Amino acid sequence: NSFRILPYNQPEWKKVISPDQSFSTSSAFSLKPKENVEDDIHPDAQRFMMYDSLAAVTGYIDKTILPEWLWYQTDTGFLRTRADEYRSWNDSIDNYRVESIGAIKIVSFTAQKPGDNLVKKVKLVLNGNELYELFGHFAQQDLPGMYDRFFDDFRVINEKKSEDRSASKINLLSKALDNAGKETVKTIGKWWDYLEFTETDIPALQRMLLRVYPDFDSSYYGNLNKKLFDKIEFLDSNHITVSFIKDHYADIEIKDEYIKPFVIAYLSGITTAESYGVLKACLTKYSLNFKGSPYFPTSFYDSLKLTATLYP
Repeated sequence: NSFRILPYNQPEWKKVISPDQSFSTSSAFSLKPKENVEDDIHPDAQRFMMYDSLAAVTGYIDKTILPEWLWYQTDTGFLRTRADEYRSWNDSIDNYRVESIGAIKIVSFTAQKPGDNLVKKVKLVLNGNELYELFGHFAQQDLPGMYDRFFDDFRVINEKKSEDRSASKINLLSKALDNAGKETVKTIGKWWDYLEFTETDIPALQRMLLRVYPDFDSSYYGNLNKKLFDKIEFLDSNHITVSFIKDHYADIEIKDEYIKPFVIAYLSGITTAESYGVLKACLTKYSLNFKGSPYFPTSFYDSLKLTATLYP
């Protein structure tokens, strides 16, 4: 009966400053940069971590410089959308709180799966073009008076002016895509769902449409080309893109040949005589120069009457 559990004596909590001098918080452990951050919701983030080796608990702080081409209607709306990234389908969200400190906008909340004793605690801080994201998994009983301090005592050292990003920045987005490399396209793809496009953006989206981007793959799913066609399809209820394709299909360069299955799929999904007339011209007047047999995600079965017009 001599066995007993001794109390966990945690080191003293104190103020720590990030290595880049951009923020401070409280921690009983050193704040260290973590290299090679690679996940779906933190593109291009600079990550810092606090690791409690005794309790095997890690707190993270990600710092991201928002791209100049990123736009959204409101700061709180952006942070709400961002918060959803931390929620799994069956998580419950509790203690969701929005606050402002000067020009800085803050959202904090917890997420927890039913029956799970661990809580995901999150704090999002928007400081001008800087987004700080604090997160980690903790036992509920360890938060009050201890790990809560990692979140509650977080402070940005250099406050920036708030930025109005409500106007479309699609021209900056288009410029970023000119001769863009794979990493740039990857970043755009990960922020894509935050961009609030409207019908007025259709002409600019059309100008981006008929070229293959570096993240292309033969599955035709999830890459930027697919996102562009999906967005056009969603916005263009009057199908003005059919005329655009009619006027520009012949301009597709050999290096962008694999964009043609996207075009064929798009036109086949618009069940009008005009669309199928343009589709027939694309198929009969221009060659398809592919290596191998790419997948064509068509909608020919939606209207057999229109599909019949494609044949002599």
